[in-house]
Amino acid sequence: MSDEVAKRVDDFAGFEDNVEGEEPRASALPGRRVKFGNDGIWRMADNEEEVPQELELIFAGIKRMVVKWMRDNQLDHNSTIHLGPGQKFPDTKKMNEECSRDEWVVSPDGKLQGPWRNQHVWLLLNPNTMDKYSFPTSTIGGAKATRDIVDKTNWMRGFRGSGVYPVVQLSDTFMPTKFSGRQRPHLIVKRWIAFTDDPTLPTAEVKSLPEPTTVADPPSKAAVALGEFAKAGEKPSQKSGMKTVDEPSAKEVVDDEILF
Repeated sequence: MSDEVAKRVDDFAGFEDNVEGEEPRASALPGRRVKFGNDGIWRMADNEEEVPQELELIFAGIKRMVVKWMRDNQLDHNSTIHLGPGQKFPDTKKMNEECSRDEWVVSPDGKLQGPWRNQHVWLLLNPNTMDKYSFPTSTIGGAKATRDIVDKTNWMRGFRGSGVYPVVQLSDTFMPTKFSGRQRPHLIVKRWIAFTDDPTLPTAEVKSLPEPTTVADPPSKAAVALGEFAKAGEKPSQKSGMKTVDEPSAKEVVDDEILF
C-alpha cells in the first residue's frame, strides 16, 4: 500500500468532527432513521418517503439502551444508558416511579407516563450501496420483532457459525392486543450470508448483487465493513468473502435435537 493510499485510509479511520473546548456532540443513531407507522408502512423518518418493499438489507446488529424523553418530545441524550452484551435492562418501572411527576410525559394515547423507556435499535446495511439505516423502537411489537430475529439468527449460527447474518426485508404482521389488535414490525428473512474464507462452510449458489458504478473494489474483507458498520467505506462482495449460506437440512436439525 502506498503512503498516499495509507494516508487516505487514516483520514477516514481517524475522522474527528468535534471542536476543542466545546461539549462533544451527543451520539446519534447511525445512518438514516426508518420508522414504522400505525398503518403498517415503513417510512424514512426525515422525509416520510416509503421504504421500498423489495429493499433487502443486512441485519447487522442491535444496540440496546435506556432513553429518557423530555416534555418537548425530545430525548435527553445526556441521560441515555447504553447496555453492553449480556447486560440486563434496569428496572425502568422503578426508575419512572422515582421520577418527579413534573418529568412525566404524555403518551400517544394521551396518558401520562414516566420518561424512561427501554429501547432496541436495529442496525441495517444496504449491501449494494453501503448506506446505513437504523430503527429505534420502544414498543411491545418492536421488542417482539427483535426477539424473533435474534432467535432465528442464534439458531442459524448454531449450525453455520457466528459469522452468519440475515438479509431481510422490512414488513409487518398482525399482533393481537386486548383492544382487538394492530400491525407490528416484522422482518422477512430472504437469505443468510456469512463473511468467511472457510471453503468447507455449506453455501448456496451465490446470488450476485448489482455492482455500484462509483465504488471501487475494497482492499479488505467485507467483515470489516459489517463489523464496523461500514465506517471505513468498504462494501461487501463475493470477492471479499460474502457468501450466501444454506439453511440446515432436515437431517442436520433432527440429529442436533436428538439427545440420546
